[in-house]
Amino acid sequence: VKGEGRIKQNGAIKFRRNPADKKQEVSFDSVTKVKVKNFYGPDKFFVLAKIEDKRKPLVLELIEDGTVQLLLKTKSGTSYTPNSSMGTGMTSYTKTDYYVRKVDEAAVHLGANQGFTRNFKLAASSYFKDCEVLATKIYNKEYVRDDIEAVVRYYNTECSQGKK
Repeated sequence: VKGEGRIKQNGAIKFRRNPADKKQEVSFDSVTKVKVKNFYGPDKFFVLAKIEDKRKPLVLELIEDGTVQLLLKTKSGTSYTPNSSMGTGMTSYTKTDYYVRKVDEAAVHLGANQGFTRNFKLAASSYFKDCEVLATKIYNKEYVRDDIEAVVRYYNTECSQGKK
């Protein structure tokens, strides 16, 4: 269904087919994915994902799609720190949480861009252990945390559908 709308903080979608129509609130449960038109770059896709060990699903950005999906949750903000010589300092930040999920499974949190380095080798090699070649490449640091998109693409092309 094409139209215009926005994703609200609570995960609902405010939607209308035409600018003259009244906006309706649609639950994200009733859609497979939402395509967001980006006039300054590639379009973005969002999905509702059940998260392992969490009660409530999250709306996450779909980065890579296939047997394994790479999903992101990005949060931006500003932090204020006291600075004795100049008053209060202001710092902007963006935190990105990385999730992966196989078809019909709950998403697994692999880490975040802050503090991701320590855990990536163990978390990713464990998650992709059904593809021994990939798990070994991760464990031996042929793939590092910045390669997460390449890791998922590798799994989807080389490891899924019986390839190992």
